[in-house]
Amino acid sequence: MKHGIVALLVACLLLSGCGAPAAEEGQSPEIVAKKTELSKLPALASFTAKTAENKDFSSKDLEGKSCTVVVVWSGQDEDVNKYLGDLRAWADLLPKDIQVITICTDYEDDGKYVLNEANYNGTTLVSGDEDYLEFVGAIEKTPTAVAIDTDGTLLAEPLEGVPDDLQTAYGKLLNQALAQKGIAIG
Repeated sequence: MKHGIVALLVACLLLSGCGAPAAEEGQSPEIVAKKTELSKLPALASFTAKTAENKDFSSKDLEGKSCTVVVVWSGQDEDVNKYLGDLRAWADLLPKDIQVITICTDYEDDGKYVLNEANYNGTTLVSGDEDYLEFVGAIEKTPTAVAIDTDGTLLAEPLEGVPDDLQTAYGKLLNQALAQKGIAIG
């Protein structure tokens, strides 16, 4: 029954040619029209950045991974502490050839405090070069998750907002990305 309702809502959105700009209360972000379109996002083919721990991170750190899920978030996002906990729990379930990194858009303002409070220990990028800034600047809403390959090529439409079921929603995003690469999904 649930899948039928979701399919009906998605069909209505597609047929109407427009969608709500943001999820209404109780509405899943997956069925909301995406503001950040894949075609409008620059690739992360060549970038350098700094992590929250002041370590270097670059496009070279994508090498050897089947896929990298990049989540852009803000310390002002709703329920961000719970969201980061759920994200870390999901990331811990993934195989070693898939990595999750986050990008905090307001690290010096709110993000540093949120990372400490949430006890988030994943890789979080907080600043970077022009290519990094161009990518972050193209994100229209936080949080937004995208999947990229080893060359920084975007593989699936971005997923905006906090999903009701992060593991399922981000699992679908990851499966779409892997399918785009021709990797069998088990």
